[in-house]
Amino acid sequence: MSFALTGCGAAFQTALGWSSVESRTVQRRQDVAITTELEGAVVQRRGPDGVLSTLGRAPLADHVEYPVTETYEVPDPRWPFWVGVSVDLISYGTPVLASTASGESFGALFGAFLGVTLAADLIAYLVMGTDGERLTKAEPLNGSSAFVYSALGADGRAVGEQVVRVPKESKAHIISVASGSPLAPAASSELRILAVMEVSDAGGIETSLRKSITDQLRVTLAARGFRTVDRGAQEKALAEQIRELKKESYESCYDASCQIELGQALAATHIVRSQITRFGSACVLMAEMIDLRAEVTVGAASATGDCAPERFIELSERVGKEIAVK
Repeated sequence: MSFALTGCGAAFQTALGWSSVESRTVQRRQDVAITTELEGAVVQRRGPDGVLSTLGRAPLADHVEYPVTETYEVPDPRWPFWVGVSVDLISYGTPVLASTASGESFGALFGAFLGVTLAADLIAYLVMGTDGERLTKAEPLNGSSAFVYSALGADGRAVGEQVVRVPKESKAHIISVASGSPLAPAASSELRILAVMEVSDAGGIETSLRKSITDQLRVTLAARGFRTVDRGAQEKALAEQIRELKKESYESCYDASCQIELGQALAATHIVRSQITRFGSACVLMAEMIDLRAEVTVGAASATGDCAPERFIELSERVGKEIAVK
């Protein structure tokens, strides 16, 4: 009888458990503080996926993501509970109905048992079956994620590096391997970091076409072995620069001084500036590469053709290839 008073639904479900276990893989974020032996060095990061990214000049904070497996206990009252409730109803409900129909007094006793067992089931369900999910464990996938941070020397080569295993570690201090070797932005031609500025126009070319020409220049230079600043990162930095300077539009950043400041903010070593000029039915695409440290032009190229939109594919490729060998 004492077993029955617990409620068959609660008893059956307790035997199988009130909750199930679920595992989910999520991305968590962590900040990594990076310093170098000499402040101002360009820092690069190679993530677990092998992608190399230029972050900027030290000191800086990098924001990385790493996978975590989270384990939850999730309330899961299933069919055993409802089978048990049905057993309660049949076990006690049938005698109650029978005794009520025949006028026998002991039906009230069965009715009381039925009420108690159903109440026990209901209380157990409210306490155990409706509780929210609970995080029981969180473990980094594969133990940790390794991020390799390196500082570039004056010749553009990595002169020091440090591995940071996230989430256990959150700091990196990169020391030069060669004693006395200065840490500075890359300067060798094959390791230049280029910020390709949007093509300016003196010939009435549509904005969308200018952006496409700029992208074609960027792709051509990247294919020639240059490292180029991502377009999205460049546009974000430009928006911040315009906002800080309280200028009215992006049109105000086609002059050399503004573009040099933007390139420096992006930790680029060089910028590529270009312009389209129209002469009657002919268009000339001109470009120059500027060394941001010396603020001097170190390369220039031009290409001439008609002004049809499809012709600019060839013009931008010719200019990109020519300026890449300067």
